[in-house]
Amino acid sequence: MNGYASVNADNAMLYVAFYNRSGVTEVDIKREELPRDVIASGILSETDRDRDAILVNQIPPDDGRGHNVFLPFYLYPIQRWALSDLLHGRLVLVVLVNPGRIMEALERDGFLVRDADHGNYRPQKSFVISCELQTAGGDDKYWMELHNFSFHIQEIVQEFKSVDYIVEVARATRREAQNALLQQASAASQAQSQGA
Repeated sequence: MNGYASVNADNAMLYVAFYNRSGVTEVDIKREELPRDVIASGILSETDRDRDAILVNQIPPDDGRGHNVFLPFYLYPIQRWALSDLLHGRLVLVVLVNPGRIMEALERDGFLVRDADHGNYRPQKSFVISCELQTAGGDDKYWMELHNFSFHIQEIVQEFKSVDYIVEVARATRREAQNALLQQASAASQAQSQGA
């Protein structure tokens, strides 16, 4: 009703809504509450400032025509008037994301995280997550890498998912890779015993 609201999600994202019955303008977006809310939101790290960054995303994305990679905004389970306001520019949703917070969540789950270029961290670039896999006996170890993982940041933004969703995608990938490795080792062992 007052044209502005914000809410923190997972200490990694700040969702901001701007509303103007006549259409959101640059003046509406330059509200003084926004910088204050970013600082108060907790999305900026107090321990790892080198990774702190803010990626600005708009819902719906302003990327022109083409295929939809994410759920289109007109399929959101929200009231029709809100969809109409989004479509006609009366309601603008902006999501500020700190990818460093997402990296921290992945590291807490046992993944190693690095930037894709092996150089200075640049938040607009994708990052790589990796982990170790072991065979059944634990004698052999394999290294698994998942590239372009920051693609999932856009997914959680555009589909209103949590940081836990990204961690679960990584976990599921690790789990399936580990299971495949164990099945391969089991099949090789059976073939060897049958050949003997």
